[in-house]
Amino acid sequence: MPAPLVQRVKNYKITKVCKSSSQVIKLALDLLQYQELEQAL
Repeated sequence: MPAPLVQRVKNYKITKVCKSSSQVIKLALDLLQYQELEQAL
């Protein structure tokens, strides 16, 4: 992963009080899935 994305994940983890970087990535993937479902309707 490019350094700017790693930093963004770290910053989001701190500001949103996520337990791990994995949780941040899961939230992002969940959001993408939700957006795709919305577009399919």
